[in-house]
Amino acid sequence: MPLTVPAPALTQKDVNGHTFFAEKPINLSCGPVTFPDSTLLTSANALQFGFTLFREGVAPIPEAWDESGKSWVPGDSPPGPQSLFLHDGTWWSLLLAIGQKDSHAQDKLHTNRATGLPKYFVRCFFRGKDASGVEQSGESPKSQSVQVLGVGEQNRAGLGITPPDPVIATEISLFLKDSTLLNRGSIVIRQGPGGLLIELSVNGARVALGTDGGIVLSPSPGQGVQIQGDLEVQGNVLVNGTNLNVP
Repeated sequence: MPLTVPAPALTQKDVNGHTFFAEKPINLSCGPVTFPDSTLLTSANALQFGFTLFREGVAPIPEAWDESGKSWVPGDSPPGPQSLFLHDGTWWSLLLAIGQKDSHAQDKLHTNRATGLPKYFVRCFFRGKDASGVEQSGESPKSQSVQVLGVGEQNRAGLGITPPDPVIATEISLFLKDSTLLNRGSIVIRQGPGGLLIELSVNGARVALGTDGGIVLSPSPGQGVQIQGDLEVQGNVLVNGTNLNVP
């Protein structure tokens, strides 16, 4: 009979739910793992104790993380598992997102907030000898799937500089997000080929000061532009490109 292995859990300090953040380590726990006679698998009788990290939502089938090659590979032929450690009857590991890159210098763990993908889960694998010296093995069900947002994506307000080096920066932005961390308002100053462009965006509406000195007002769909008070126009008034004669 195989080992009994419960589904592993992924948790993060001060986080409820399945959306994690790259700044904090992710705790992986699995256990207790037991033999058919209910005795525990321990460091003394264990022959294998490991886990494999998977991501879903990028390829047609889940992909597995290959630690030695620093790459994601097809999950139907995963590489050897990474090691766990035992503490108080439960098997543990830590998953780190910040600073972890694949072989192409891309973040190992990073969920696109707009799409909610990819998501990540783990499976654990164990093998050990029971009291009779017979080898038993077992594999866990998958853990819950979690998202891992990038550094700073949990902040509701902030300042962005692109590129990050202020000496060569060509764009600066201020932003404010709502309680669900969706960007609701921003001010962007960008260096374009013809000069500076400034954009103010709030809830789908946009005010743009162009590189040629022009100003564009773009309300969100279904909304208009309201003027309270007098309006004085010096120059032409165009409606759909046609000059409107105003007495």
